[in-house]
Amino acid sequence: MWAWTALILGVIVAALLIPLLLASFIRPRVLATAVIEKHLTSLGIDPAGFSRQCINGLADEAVASTKRFQELGLNEPGPWHSNLQEHAEAMAGDVYAIVVGEGDFSAERIKEAVNNDTAPAAWHILAKHDPKRFALAALEKTQWTNAVMRG
Repeated sequence: MWAWTALILGVIVAALLIPLLLASFIRPRVLATAVIEKHLTSLGIDPAGFSRQCINGLADEAVASTKRFQELGLNEPGPWHSNLQEHAEAMAGDVYAIVVGEGDFSAERIKEAVNNDTAPAAWHILAKHDPKRFALAALEKTQWTNAVMRG
C-alpha cells in the first residue's frame, strides 16, 4: 500500500517538476519568441503579419532588456525565465500599442520620441523590418487603417 502511495506521489512530483526543468533548458530567444507570439495573439494581433526576422528582433530585444535589468538589479526576484517572460509580454504589448496607435505609441508621440532619441525599441525593430508600415512616414496611415479595421 505504501509503495503505491509513494509511486503516485513520485509521479505527481515528477509531473510538476519536469516542465520547470525543461523550461530552464529552453533557449532564451526561443522562449521570448513563443511568449511574444502568444501574447500578440491574445491581444488580437496575428503574429504571422510580421516577418520571422522582425519577431526574432523583438525576441532578441526582450532577452537583452532582461539581461540589462538583471545587471542593474531591477528585475523582480525569481527565475530568470520568469523575468524574460515579463519582458517579452511587455514587448508584445508595445507592438500592439504601436500597431493601434495607443497612448504614448501614437504616430505623433513616436515622432516626438524619435526627435528626442527616446523612441521605443519595439518601434525601431518594426520600422527596420517593415518600413512600408512602420517608418515614420507610413506610421500614421498604418495606425489609422488598423483603427478602422478594429471598428
